[in-house]
Amino acid sequence: MGRTACTLIASGRLAPHTGEVLLDGEANLKRLRSAAAPVDSPTITEPEHHMKVKHVVAEALALHSRPPGTSFIRHMTRTASPATWIRDNGFTDIAEEHVAALDPALRLHLLLSLAFADPQVRVAAVDSPDRHDISYQDMLRVLTRHTSAGRKTSNQSRRRSRSVLAVVAQLPAAEDLPPYTHPGDLHTGGLHTGWAGAAPRTTTEAETGVHPGEQQVQQ
Repeated sequence: MGRTACTLIASGRLAPHTGEVLLDGEANLKRLRSAAAPVDSPTITEPEHHMKVKHVVAEALALHSRPPGTSFIRHMTRTASPATWIRDNGFTDIAEEHVAALDPALRLHLLLSLAFADPQVRVAAVDSPDRHDISYQDMLRVLTRHTSAGRKTSNQSRRRSRSVLAVVAQLPAAEDLPPYTHPGDLHTGGLHTGWAGAAPRTTTEAETGVHPGEQQVQQ
C-alpha cells in the first residue's frame, strides 16, 4: 500500500500531506496529473488477469486524455485504433494472449508503451514492477528503453522528454545490477534515473536513518 501511495503521489493522483511534487520546477497538481501516468498499480491501473492484450490496449487507448484545445472529433481521428496500435508497436503476436500469462519484461514493456502512447504523458510511475518476478537487469533494461535516453534517434530534439520512476520494495544490491550501474542514482550517457524503495540490504538502520518497512526516495 505504501508503494502504491508513493506511485499515486508521484503521478499527481494523490496529494501528499507534507512536501510537494515538482514538475519542471513547479508544484502544479493538475499539470502533473496530465503529464504523469501511474502504471500497473494494484486494483487501480493494473490490468485484470482475465483480459487479453488486445482488450488491455483498447481500454488504455480509450482512457487517454484529450490535449487542451483539441476537439473531441479531432482527438478521436488522431488516436490510432487498437488493431493499428498493436500492429505498429510490434505486439501482433501476443494480441490474443492473456496479459497475466506474459513474460514479466514483455508485460512491463507493453504497459509502458501504452502509458507513453498518451501524447501528454512525459513521466511513467511504475508501481512495484518487482512483484512480477522480474530480475533487476531485465527491469532496468525495459525502463531505460522507454526513457528519452533509451530512445535516442536522429530526431530526438523533436521528441517529447520521457522519464520513468520505478517504485520497488527494496533497493537493488550492486550484484543484482549490470556492472555500469549501482543502487541509487544512475548517470549513463544522459540517462538520469533512480530507485524508490526501502533501505538497501547492505546498510543498517543507524547508517540510513530508515526504520525497517519505511520507504525512502532517492533522486
